[in-house]
Amino acid sequence: MSSRKDALTKSQLASEKKTNKRVPLWVMMKTNRAVSQNPQRKHWRSGDKGKEIKQKQKDSGAKK
Repeated sequence: MSSRKDALTKSQLASEKKTNKRVPLWVMMKTNRAVSQNPQRKHWRSGDKGKEIKQKQKDSGAKK
């Protein structure tokens, strides 16, 4: 991550990065492979999380 971002944006991007993981194997085994993919998983090139986060921050700031 670049250094030119505020702490809120950086923490939100870090949490997005943490959630972008595969479904654990034990979950696949427990559900008999009914759950095999993470619906929240995103490819690093598709979409721009940084722009989405900035837009959310603008919207929440405007409501106050």
